Amino acid sequence: MANRIDNMSRRIATIWFPLLTTDWFTLRRPALRGIPFVLTAKDHGRMVITAANAPALEQGIAPGMPVADARALLPSLQVIDDRPGLAEKLLQGLAAWCIRFTPIAAVDPPQGLILDVTGCAHLWGGEGAYLKEMVTRLQTAGYTVRAAMADSIGAAWAITRYGAVLTMRGAGNGCTGAMSITGGAGQGDALFKLPPEALRLEPEIVDRLHRLGLRSIGSFAAMPRTQLRRRFGPGLLQQLDRAFGLETETIQPVQPPTQYQQRLPCLEPIVTATGIAIAITPAPAVALSAARPALRLLPIMPASSFPVRGFLLPKTNRRDASQPTRSSQLTSSGIAGTTVRRLVHA
Repeated sequence: MANRIDNMSRRIATIWFPLLTTDWFTLRRPALRGIPFVLTAKDHGRMVITAANAPALEQGIAPGMPVADARALLPSLQVIDDRPGLAEKLLQGLAAWCIRFTPIAAVDPPQGLILDVTGCAHLWGGEGAYLKEMVTRLQTAGYTVRAAMADSIGAAWAITRYGAVLTMRGAGNGCTGAMSITGGAGQGDALFKLPPEALRLEPEIVDRLHRLGLRSIGSFAAMPRTQLRRRFGPGLLQQLDRAFGLETETIQPVQPPTQYQQRLPCLEPIVTATGIAIAITPAPAVALSAARPALRLLPIMPASSFPVRGFLLPKTNRRDASQPTRSSQLTSSGIAGTTVRRLVHA
């Protein structure tokens, strides 16, 4: 199944774990809850903080700070050796867990996930309930979480980390959860208010924008593109286009979705919409083994499978069936739409 289906509005959810590794340590050492502690690693001969928990951050301790400086600021600070590769391993496991919500879940290092949730939210009663269920379960599991849903990866990523979010009730374990949902015209308005950092720009470009007094995306997004390219290079324009959905980004799922297929041999080519509709419409009086391809897919798809987003019908040459000559993609609003809707929502 392709990551994006034509005629269906793409919806992306991003999840950010700002305290990913320290939350993991707290889960395994409950005595650390509420105590300022940091994770450290050696960097050029000195010990440097790689992560800090919420109480440490509140005391002014931050990643990148030398341990000696942090201890001078907070003598009671607990110091723990970081584990190489821990964040990547945790994200892989969390992405695999998210497959219960969508078949397309990808890792976004160093602290995030990207989910293509197109066509999934209605199973939970809508986007609000869908995202809330996801955030609540992660929060209850012991992780501080921020999540957002938007029409593009860039917009969802920006709002997750820099946008206004709805803070959810605590789970009683010290972890917080927050979420935001946007799309359409409201998405652009939300992006305009965010700082340049929300576009995933190089630090040098962000510094240059700030020095020029351009402290929000809205302050430069409408400038002439030639001027922006000359001053800041093509990277700024690309990230703007990605955030506003003008350029599509692809993601690499941790587990590629399974593709199911069936074949219907025909004496003559099927070239009309009516013919296609007849070919894929289940025939009530026909035995399942002789049913048409769409219906024959049902027994081989596991009961836990996600709803069908669309059907891809490759049209092959009679002389060489292994060489497809053209493909028609069906969605609930595409060719033979009534038939496909009946199959998808059955």
